[in-house]
Amino acid sequence: MHPVLRNILRNVDIEQSEATLSRLADEAIMALPMRSARAQSASELRNAAIALWRNIHTRIFGLAPDSDALTDDHAWQRCVTLLNAIHKSPRGYQAAVEIACSGVERGLYGVMNKLAARILESHQTARIRAGAEAMTATLSLAEQLEVVQEYCERFREILPPEILRQTPAELVPKFPRILEKHPQMIATFRRIGRGD
Repeated sequence: MHPVLRNILRNVDIEQSEATLSRLADEAIMALPMRSARAQSASELRNAAIALWRNIHTRIFGLAPDSDALTDDHAWQRCVTLLNAIHKSPRGYQAAVEIACSGVERGLYGVMNKLAARILESHQTARIRAGAEAMTATLSLAEQLEVVQEYCERFREILPPEILRQTPAELVPKFPRILEKHPQMIATFRRIGRGD
């Protein structure tokens, strides 16, 4: 296996990624001062989301507490974006407020659990893309073609047909984006194999 592909795949290790993300999400949630599974108001959800954002970014990602990424407005804006994505709606955060206040789907804890998982997943995706871009930038075009071709051959059974129909030359500029989805493709393949 090409050494760059081996390094990229080591950084995308799905077993480690799933276990680590799950553990980190649990740790971040347990550190929150939630009094109950039901929020009393939208403000309580907002405050819990901001606290979760700060907790993850200081304890896990190592940002300084006075970082611009940790201001209330920035944290809440990012949390709203992620809640909208979780609920697949431009008003997804409102669905999160209803869930948190009603106590259904584990209430506030359930909303924070999904939010923590999405924060960590988006960080992992960005890390994979940046790593793939940095590693492939050091390669010549011939080496990039070789890495892409080897990846496609090695993971033929999990790649979507629209990727397999393309030539390595067409895939080279898309390769970091393909690798972003590698953990999800592996997880889906495993679930199908187990019959989940």
